[in-house]
Amino acid sequence: MTYQTEEEQVARLKELWQEHGKPLLIGVVLALAGVFGWQGWNNYQEGQAANASALYQSMLEVALSREDEAGRTEAVALAEQLRETFPRSHYARFAALMQARMAVEAEDFSGAESLLREVVEGAPDVALEEVARQRLARVLAEQGRHEEGLALFTGG
Repeated sequence: MTYQTEEEQVARLKELWQEHGKPLLIGVVLALAGVFGWQGWNNYQEGQAANASALYQSMLEVALSREDEAGRTEAVALAEQLRETFPRSHYARFAALMQARMAVEAEDFSGAESLLREVVEGAPDVALEEVARQRLARVLAEQGRHEEGLALFTGG
């Protein structure tokens, strides 16, 4: 069989193509779709992270540069927008921490408590959770709820 004529080889190739051509093409198309889909998803994720970062930067600039009521209101609005638009990002947690700080400065301790509890319950890492827990304990102490603040650290 190794000495097939050219016509026999072409006929054999046609036969193989008829038998395996469709599955081969489908496999190539699926592989390409998977590769491009993965790249698209990664590009989308990077874009979302960049947008969240830019919004967080804007919020920080306003919060730290303008100490007046208008600046605080604008910073809170940017923090809310960040938390609503990118709820699963680290920036949303950081924005909640900054928003809680601004709430404490405005003596809105219940608002700060709510924000800090949100961070404690949804913190993606232990360090961020611990920072939020300590701040929450101080807010609870400020409200006269010392035992509840202490319970945050004793597991009670």
